[in-house]
Amino acid sequence: MPGIGLDADEHGRASGRLALLEARGKFEAVRGHHAVVVVAGGDERGRVAHAGPETVQRRVGAEDAEIAALLPEVERRKADFNLEDSEVFAAEDDWLAVTEYIRAIASLKQGDSAGFKKHITEAFWLSPRQGAAFAPHIERMRLMDAMKAVKVDFDKKYKDSLDGKMVSLGEVLGDGKGLLLHFWSPWSRECEATLADFFLTAEHVIPKGVGVVSILPETTAKVNADAKAMLLATGKDVPGRWIVDSKKAPVSHQLKVQSVPVVVLLSADGRILYNGHPAEENFWKALGTLGPGILRPEMREEK
Repeated sequence: MPGIGLDADEHGRASGRLALLEARGKFEAVRGHHAVVVVAGGDERGRVAHAGPETVQRRVGAEDAEIAALLPEVERRKADFNLEDSEVFAAEDDWLAVTEYIRAIASLKQGDSAGFKKHITEAFWLSPRQGAAFAPHIERMRLMDAMKAVKVDFDKKYKDSLDGKMVSLGEVLGDGKGLLLHFWSPWSRECEATLADFFLTAEHVIPKGVGVVSILPETTAKVNADAKAMLLATGKDVPGRWIVDSKKAPVSHQLKVQSVPVVVLLSADGRILYNGHPAEENFWKALGTLGPGILRPEMREEK
């Protein structure tokens, strides 16, 4: 699949993770070129929500609940904002944009698509410079909406990367509860670094009735050879099936996979339960809907 982005967090790595920090101080909202920061305080102990745009593109949705939880404080103290007292805002519109951003995230958590679109559009209008922080949420909403209409063909055959045999997704699913598609590439540094963690995930869910298929979006002989070499170099019986996407009507296009690693979780009847980065907590929440025993295992320690 030419042009696919090889690392979903390539640019987000340096900016750190989305974090919630404890802080004291006057109620303030801070907008920086590379961050959206909200500080809620006054005489109470406040919180700071920091969302770097590059980080949000990788971790979007990871701390939405915490950001949405700031809404009551924002609404309660919105009348207290005074531009003359602000040390970080050059215009009131920047503060108002952050307020609309929090309202949009709150709507997103409530499943209110119309409310989300209304507030995120207003946030863009008020402060276009913060667009990099807003855009990933819009992309996620559009992806979620698009996935509702997608029906994956379980009967279509794909070539196995290791033994060259043809196999369908339906054969891997069998009479299981669901199917986990793992899009990866041997040319992705993140995929290489997290391959052991993916093995652990696959080994954890397969016995619980979830079929696992790893898919190479690129279809060239070179990437397929490198993929096979990487898997054989592990010296283990790799879990699940490892296949190459088709050149005609590739499933990676159908599922709008634009970077790797990406995982897509399908129910047994073909509904898409999750489409996103494998590090997201929502991925494990979606897996949990297939069975109460499917809990996130401990990942390996970094060396």
